[in-house]
Amino acid sequence: MNKPMISVIVPVYNAEKYLQRCVDSILKQSFTDFEVLLIDDGSHDRSGELCDEYGDKDNRVRVFHKENGGVSSARNVGLDNALGDWLAFVDSDDEITSSYLSSMVSYIDDDVSLIVSNCTIVKCGKYYKSHVTMINETISTNEMLVKLLNGVNIRNEVWAKLFKRSFVGKERFPSDIRIGEDLLFLISCCYNSPKMNALFLSNTEYHYFQYEVSAMRIRTDRTTEYEKLIKEVMFRLKNFNDEKAKAQFVIDQIWIILDKYCFKKIQFPSKYDSLIDNSLGKISINSEEKRILWVYTKNKLIAFSLYLVYKIKYKIKNGI
Repeated sequence: MNKPMISVIVPVYNAEKYLQRCVDSILKQSFTDFEVLLIDDGSHDRSGELCDEYGDKDNRVRVFHKENGGVSSARNVGLDNALGDWLAFVDSDDEITSSYLSSMVSYIDDDVSLIVSNCTIVKCGKYYKSHVTMINETISTNEMLVKLLNGVNIRNEVWAKLFKRSFVGKERFPSDIRIGEDLLFLISCCYNSPKMNALFLSNTEYHYFQYEVSAMRIRTDRTTEYEKLIKEVMFRLKNFNDEKAKAQFVIDQIWIILDKYCFKKIQFPSKYDSLIDNSLGKISINSEEKRILWVYTKNKLIAFSLYLVYKIKYKIKNGI
């Protein structure tokens, strides 16, 4: 096939139930100058056979089979073999509307290296607009990096985005990170190319399907994974001079660890105390979560009591 404008990378692992819906939605695009790379990551069901069937009947589809190594290693195979000047990722259990690529491509110009759209969340057969509120605007990738670190108004998955190949460069997904690998990839790309521009769109033509069982719910030590993510981000950004943004990132990850895992088990590890103190010293304490973390370093039981009050107020406020 001739060199396409866009390479669509689809990591596939035991996706037999959803794969046809996903690939068909890609092949039905109104925009036609693209290729599809199906990366079979050692599936045990018929996913690999289905990939081959698509490759046999449509010359836009290229299929790669590999031993199971996780979604990051599968995406990396796609990156290493992609022919397009622009790169898109679609998860094998998601789908895109027929105008998805056309809408994204219409915004390409010489000043833009990354196009970021919103998405539609599909859960239990119902469609919801993502909680992330986006407006059409262009910012530098350095500004985007700060937003990612601050957890501000950006979905940090790599899908629903269109990457210029020069923006990605030699960056690849970390195979040893199982939680936050998309975020780490985006952070690294923005840090390596801070003077490029990212365009944000309010489009919701990417349909992200949420199921009871997902990669995020695979049994793993999530606390350890978040610790690895903190360590890796701080290592990669050791020369990044926005200490406030880096501190905010650390605090956000520690809050996730304590809120979602430790507090639920009534566990109060002290190993985060110095990291919390050091990080809070660089940012203003203007939220209840941060105040609880500050108290946590002084008195675990009082902090836990404040946390319980916080959760009750949260549930009342949101009608849970």
